[in-house]
Amino acid sequence: MHHFHVLLMVCDFLFKNKNLGIKFIRNQADKNWKFDAYCDSDWGNDKDTRRSVTGYVIFMNGNPMSWVSRSQKTVSLATAHAEYNAISEVCREILYIKNIMDFLYMSPSLPVIVHCDNYGAIFLSKNQESRLSKHLDIKTHFIRSYVESGVIKIVFVKSEGNLADGFTKSTGVESYMRSFAYMDEICSDG
Repeated sequence: MHHFHVLLMVCDFLFKNKNLGIKFIRNQADKNWKFDAYCDSDWGNDKDTRRSVTGYVIFMNGNPMSWVSRSQKTVSLATAHAEYNAISEVCREILYIKNIMDFLYMSPSLPVIVHCDNYGAIFLSKNQESRLSKHLDIKTHFIRSYVESGVIKIVFVKSEGNLADGFTKSTGVESYMRSFAYMDEICSDG
């Protein structure tokens, strides 16, 4: 019964917001392929498994082209680790897209900027060892090599401006509308 109620809420939302959609804008003057990404996580909010949720959105020339909202495969012991796992996932997607574009001779502008709202995760991505980072999976440390080589640049963004926030947790109407307006502004600036 609960799922049916949620389905009705989703249908109601879609019916009332027919005019909302994703805009894809082509800028003829810009011959470069510029990528921009936002990632976020909620730390252990799943009460059954205590796994975090990763959310990210990747823009190409100001247009959203890839987005995700899914549970992380492991339980994170700290919020910085959950955010670092989110960075790891968005970086893998960016590298996948970059490899396809390189194959098609459409190399993107580098570095690809990844926005994150957690200083601890940004600190870990810049090859800074700490006693807390030793138990992280080695697979997530591949981020460092791409940061050092200039392929990816991790930058801080306030939570209010993090466009991936809505992919990781329930947000109120006010927060959703603020993010939507901000995303519309970002996309139109391209």
